[in-house]
Amino acid sequence: MNNIFKFSFFIFLTLAFAWLAFVVGAKNQYGDLEPTAESLEEDGSIPIDAELYPKSLPGIAQQGAKDYLSLGCVTCHTQQVRAEKSGFDVERGWGKRPSVPRDYILQNEVLLGHNRVGPDLANIGLREYSTEWLHQHLFMPQTLVDGSICQPSPFLYDVSDEPSEGYIESKSDDKTIFIKPSFRANRLVAYLESLKQDYELPESHLVKQMTKT
Repeated sequence: MNNIFKFSFFIFLTLAFAWLAFVVGAKNQYGDLEPTAESLEEDGSIPIDAELYPKSLPGIAQQGAKDYLSLGCVTCHTQQVRAEKSGFDVERGWGKRPSVPRDYILQNEVLLGHNRVGPDLANIGLREYSTEWLHQHLFMPQTLVDGSICQPSPFLYDVSDEPSEGYIESKSDDKTIFIKPSFRANRLVAYLESLKQDYELPESHLVKQMTKT
């Protein structure tokens, strides 16, 4: 009985230590972060009337973040530009600078991702993808990117064989079709277009001009 009590006690201590390290520790390090100016005064204060970053996502983009999560996009895509010593994300054109904790403080859900099967999306809103291209990619990625293993989402669209107002020309099985985005699809694209880390922060400066890849 004593052994069971000791075993349970040490399990509790282990879990408590892990909670303190990952929750309380993170709160102490990053919990007080707030939007700030791209550059500060010599005394570390924010200049008067300076524009502050990061900015909140538009409402439709916040709704689209929930669709992004529910569709499993976070499984194969990260949203974190790695530091130069950790990879070549800036050279790939995935960002103008490494991401830092302050970039995510206004997000309801931080979707950093846990696997990078596809490209990082932290700055997809800065790449030269049109709204129509993003919708076509959601509908059927393989028609735009050869060899893509991204899951198609045709259920987000109405499909027609004839052009009509509100429909986007697309391809399916080498045939031209026309797709009309649902409100859910529009929310998701609005979210993707809002993903931009194109500002400097005191702790992370722009490295070089981003190029599309």
